[in-house]
Amino acid sequence: MLAVAGVAFAVGMALGAATIFSGSESAGGSAETAQELPWLAETLVALGAVPGPVPVSAGATAASPTLLPATNAVFELGSGTAGHSAILWNLTLRSAPASTEVEVTASGMNASSGVPVTVTAYLESPATATTGPFVISLYLDLGLSGASLSSASLLLQQCAALGACA
Repeated sequence: MLAVAGVAFAVGMALGAATIFSGSESAGGSAETAQELPWLAETLVALGAVPGPVPVSAGATAASPTLLPATNAVFELGSGTAGHSAILWNLTLRSAPASTEVEVTASGMNASSGVPVTVTAYLESPATATTGPFVISLYLDLGLSGASLSSASLLLQQCAALGACA
């Protein structure tokens, strides 16, 4: 079974703790929401900064996904530097099927440098079914402090089996 969820938006804004998407579009951009995974829904997109200490990086290969705890959690997508501008995605985990892997592809365009950032990471739901809700926060470092954001997207794809993401 293949399930895909995602949201993309395009904005032109300077760094500040700005909410870009939270239920409906805000902050002068446009949000395009696709079908969501019923157990892992995007609830917030914001422009902020990588926290310090830098969160643990999410698994970089399908063979070794990051096991999500049955509680709130924070992860870095790729590598990060505390204080760098970052896109924050909050996902709500609820009624998750046991041991199900999701491929996460996050992209952002740093308008200040014109450098795109794309990271793919892998998350696995807890080994026992959860009810939640739990908030999973994901940060994508945009590469420098004081960056402005021109676009971002997040794609969640449920894998056919553990370690088997297309």
